[in-house]
Amino acid sequence: MGLDTKDAVFAEIKAKGFGVLSEAAPALVEDKAFLIEAMKLELTPPEGDAGGFWSADHVLQYAPDSLRGSKDFMLSAVETIGKAALSHATGSLRIDSEFFLGAIKIDPEALQLADQNLRGDVNLVTEAIKKNPEMLQYANDDLKGDLEFMKKALEMGCSFVHAAPALKHDKDMVSYAVQFGPEGLMYASEKLQADKEIVLAAVVKDWRAIQYANAELLWTEKPIVIEAINQD
Repeated sequence: MGLDTKDAVFAEIKAKGFGVLSEAAPALVEDKAFLIEAMKLELTPPEGDAGGFWSADHVLQYAPDSLRGSKDFMLSAVETIGKAALSHATGSLRIDSEFFLGAIKIDPEALQLADQNLRGDVNLVTEAIKKNPEMLQYANDDLKGDLEFMKKALEMGCSFVHAAPALKHDKDMVSYAVQFGPEGLMYASEKLQADKEIVLAAVVKDWRAIQYANAELLWTEKPIVIEAINQD
């Protein structure tokens, strides 16, 4: 059977998976609309073979470089199958901040596949964590070590666990972090978990923070314990 019509190709895909695109007429695999429609196909893979030729992003393996390097087409692909499309983008797109900003607006998990330098772009990371605070973990180390950025990230619902180690030793940063809940003290350095001022601030905010305080400090500073008891 010739694979030079959309219906013929789609029938074969449903039976054998996306690998049959290697035999499709060039005019089809160079057609944007055809490829997007192919990615939308609902397939039932054989038991135990859900990936590979049955995964929708496999379609992009057969797209020409001209399409895999096209911002408009690749953003349409992200809209269709999510971040998985990005692994097939050409090298020039993988370092294009405008393209990744568009991709992140569609799927914040796109940040995971951005170039290391782009993961230090304040605008890109802010857009990602605005949609999903857990995406902070994919920001680069320099950005996660920026005190002012991390303060804003906490305000947006991000976890202090993702802060760079240096900030977990920074009294100013930890003093700010404990205002967002017990994990501010939980992820602070041991030295700051023994800091009377910080621990008291954390316990005043939420008595449950006391479990992360230095035990010796609690033994000598009874007012901290009393504060926790009064809140409970």
